[in-house]
Amino acid sequence: MKEVDIEKFVEMDWWQPLKLNDTAELTFVPVKHWSARGLTDRNKSLWGGFVVQNKNNVQNYKIFFAGDTGYCSIFSELSEKYGPFDLTFLPIGAYEPRWFMKDAHMNPEEAAQAHIDLQSKYSVGIHWGLWQLTDEGPAEPLIDLKKSLESKSIPTSQFETYEPGQTKILNY
Repeated sequence: MKEVDIEKFVEMDWWQPLKLNDTAELTFVPVKHWSARGLTDRNKSLWGGFVVQNKNNVQNYKIFFAGDTGYCSIFSELSEKYGPFDLTFLPIGAYEPRWFMKDAHMNPEEAAQAHIDLQSKYSVGIHWGLWQLTDEGPAEPLIDLKKSLESKSIPTSQFETYEPGQTKILNY
């Protein structure tokens, strides 16, 4: 990665674990998206999310960071392999028009379903509110998420969103 002056990095393959310390491990996992940084390098590198597991003598935590992803069966597969999850970060924005965005970005209804699929105790909605990237309005992801949580009987205390830059301390 000399062309961007990054000296310390780890290239990973899907399903590859990386030991972070004596108790924590990160695994790079596939999600539904694509990769590209220029006009001629589409899908020349992998894209994905991360499962982080912390195993210590007191408590084990399992976290999933989805990154950019469309909805797909990987969430059920991740739940079978690593779940249930204590904390998940799921995208809720940049989803309209659906005909164009569905293969790369979940809408709030799909994010609520992913929360269920992952057996997540607590989810945070990400990928919304900073830039107007697609056709939905800036507040629409929050409105649609609230409706989706209600329709799936998910308490809003189990799936929250925060303003960009907002800090939240989670006590487990």
